[in-house]
Amino acid sequence: MYYINSLMSSTMWLSPKFQFFCMVFAYSFIIVVANKINKTPFLHVVLDCKSAVDNIHNFIKSQNDGVNTEKNSKHYWNEDINETIKSDILQINDELLHRLGSGYKYIPSMTELYYSSKANQNSDRQYVDNHMDGPFYGCQLYRAIIAINGNKNIDTYFPDENIQINLKKYDAVLFDYNNELHYIDVNTETVDNSQRILLKLHYVKSKNNICEKAHCEFGRQTRDLFELNKSELHMSGRIARMSLYYNTYRKYILILVFLLLCFYLFLKNKTLHTFATVILSLFSIIEISGILYTLHFQFLDRNVCK
Repeated sequence: MYYINSLMSSTMWLSPKFQFFCMVFAYSFIIVVANKINKTPFLHVVLDCKSAVDNIHNFIKSQNDGVNTEKNSKHYWNEDINETIKSDILQINDELLHRLGSGYKYIPSMTELYYSSKANQNSDRQYVDNHMDGPFYGCQLYRAIIAINGNKNIDTYFPDENIQINLKKYDAVLFDYNNELHYIDVNTETVDNSQRILLKLHYVKSKNNICEKAHCEFGRQTRDLFELNKSELHMSGRIARMSLYYNTYRKYILILVFLLLCFYLFLKNKTLHTFATVILSLFSIIEISGILYTLHFQFLDRNVCK
């Protein structure tokens, strides 16, 4: 009762600094909760249009492409993909759109053909770390990963779904680009030296042009950053890695922040109060930076994202 009376009479409630910390915390809490509500359902399908996958795979083998991935991954955007392959991609796209329904729109500017790294060094390590792909929590966007050629040594995990998948040829998984945690792991149960080749397609809900542009700009910018940090991890890559960890474990960080808000009110120890203030200030700076970061993609103007 003493603590309640003390708290009610405290001017700390009226402190602009404390109210600001509470507002930032409330925003973050709402976002985390909304993520669960807004999350698109996870899907795992085996494609019917197997001939399209075969055509892509055979063309890649005929070109002897994707062989230099011992240390780093290899990647092609839609505009860099051979026209022969593009027609087969559209067949795969038509099947997935039929499965998703008329509420989704295909985003060709985000299409990627990807050759998996066998070493997972530097920026390639982001795929073996538990992560979500994007920061646009208010958007509903599917990422479809289609196995053009699988590898028995590489498993993909989706912790929230309690699902482990070894993607085989013709497999496709569709998951929420911004809200689905996932990572890959290398198992040693069998020896498989085949090249893991993936096709990544993307679908936005309700033809949302704002979300489409933001994701396209984000994908291009992060890919540039990714390529810069493949051979050597620079400061930009370290910051990106820390941002990935922060967004992945944000809900646990909020528990710590809530406790610090309580300490901020109740603790009389000056040193601990200062410590709580520093951490809460750092949390607020990170959250506000995240808001500004996601907003700035609307002001970028790549031709491919129009």
